[in-house]
Amino acid sequence: PFARWEKVKKYTLLQEEFTIEGGELTPTLKLKRKAIYSKYGDLMKDLYGEA
Repeated sequence: PFARWEKVKKYTLLQEEFTIEGGELTPTLKLKRKAIYSKYGDLMKDLYGEA
């Protein structure tokens, strides 16, 4: 039922959850994408390459 581009192909589990205190979430629990990328950017590049 899913198209090829909709399927999860690679993933990794993080050692800690995203939190407000950790800087990954806003007080309304939205993702802070820039903070996440700066913290986990190397891991994302390993998974997906330099897209």
